[in-house]
Amino acid sequence: MSKKSPAQRVKFFAIIAFVMVIVGYTLFEMRGAILGVNIVLDEATESVASVRDPLFPLHGLASHAEILTVNGRVVPIDQSGRFEDAIVLSEGYNRIELAAKDKFGKEDTVELSVVFIR
Repeated sequence: MSKKSPAQRVKFFAIIAFVMVIVGYTLFEMRGAILGVNIVLDEATESVASVRDPLFPLHGLASHAEILTVNGRVVPIDQSGRFEDAIVLSEGYNRIELAAKDKFGKEDTVELSVVFIR
């Protein structure tokens, strides 16, 4: 059995470190494809069941999303995935659907039920 010189050991560990960096970076860049899209509403938005104001604010995070719709209407998303919108409610029961889609075709949907009481 031959012993490796210190220079060979350094070279070996440098190659291993380089491969690990490449694999790590590849996984980091593929996180959108691996994890898919996810809609998270801010707590204040999710906990509301009945309201007295006809203008209902929606804000949250649509991570990895390319497009976000609220009841079929496209809502802009900033670079970090944050969105902010408002819906005018009808009196009584209102169903709000948020749907997001990423560039790989993965989808996420969140449905809210809000009752507007005058």
